[in-house]
Amino acid sequence: MKKVSHSLISLILLILFGSHGSAQVVMIPDSVTMTAGYVNEEYYQFTTGDKYSAVRAGWDISFRTMKMSSSILTNDGAGVILWTYPNADTSGWATLDTNGLATWLPM
Repeated sequence: MKKVSHSLISLILLILFGSHGSAQVVMIPDSVTMTAGYVNEEYYQFTTGDKYSAVRAGWDISFRTMKMSSSILTNDGAGVILWTYPNADTSGWATLDTNGLATWLPM
């Protein structure tokens, strides 16, 4: 099992930002534990210290939108592949045909 020490992250932040201004950096020791074989994805909220675990195989595709960009994420660790459909744009979705899928370019 791997542990990521919050104090190490705090030390890095102190080195990077400690000389800028007179704000005090408070180090709060904490850790996040990974499961054997990385079965779960582990998340840590720095502002609250909350920890969250999600089953890595529990999703296939996700979408992310921001002000100036967007992303499509796939769980390639579970073998998910996203291809570019070469035969039409979004207007062709009603007649989408997956023949020749092996020749399409993966994103």
